[in-house]
Amino acid sequence: MKFLSKFYDENVRFRGVSDIKKAICRFNKSLNNLDKEHNPIRVLNIFKTSKQRTYLAVKGSFVFCVLDDIRETEPKIAWVAPKKAIINDGKLVKLNPRDKTESTGVVDLGKQHKNWLYTKHLFKNSSIEEQLKQILS
Repeated sequence: MKFLSKFYDENVRFRGVSDIKKAICRFNKSLNNLDKEHNPIRVLNIFKTSKQRTYLAVKGSFVFCVLDDIRETEPKIAWVAPKKAIINDGKLVKLNPRDKTESTGVVDLGKQHKNWLYTKHLFKNSSIEEQLKQILS
């Protein structure tokens, strides 16, 4: 039965959180240790389809946007921003969440990263704003 579950479990094809964290560490080293301290990495999945996932990850004073696409060999860092570009004095900077479809919404992550998709059902128990504040604090 375990063998068959690989065909039906959509999570099998995606990398785990540990792989997302490793991609961030590799990227961090390639930029001569953007975050020189050994801060823990906090990860939030904001978008989910059958082929792609989007994660926001926080390491030290930086936010990383990571795309995990099953058609690619490894996760891709889409962008990196200073944490203060998204949260300032404990307040989110103009997140402006809005509807796109019944199952997806759009959110602005600071001034430079606008119209990022998020999957609404990932935020059933608490809003995207609440969860972002949690990982950014």
